[in-house]
Amino acid sequence: MLITSVMVFLSVFLLFGALVTAHFIKDPSFIERDIFLYGHNEGKILVGLVLMWIMMAISLAFVVLDGNLVFFHVYLISKGLTTFQYILIVEERKDYKRQLVNFL
Repeated sequence: MLITSVMVFLSVFLLFGALVTAHFIKDPSFIERDIFLYGHNEGKILVGLVLMWIMMAISLAFVVLDGNLVFFHVYLISKGLTTFQYILIVEERKDYKRQLVNFL
């Protein structure tokens, strides 16, 4: 459940970042007009945007990795297996292949 909630949070963050980025690409002057600068200059806001883009790249990596984990466990549930049972099956296959190679 925790991994799914992390995926939802990161997906919302990615969506927000994508919307801000799309708005910035469409109209770069929105920084001065729509964001309350209160003494900040445009350079600091651009640094903030770059940091947001870096965090978006990291978040995207986590969404992909967490997504793989969630879908793998959905696959295991559909097969009626636990993670431990799956590991045992994989180890048995490896042992069988090793025995087969040693036999030849």
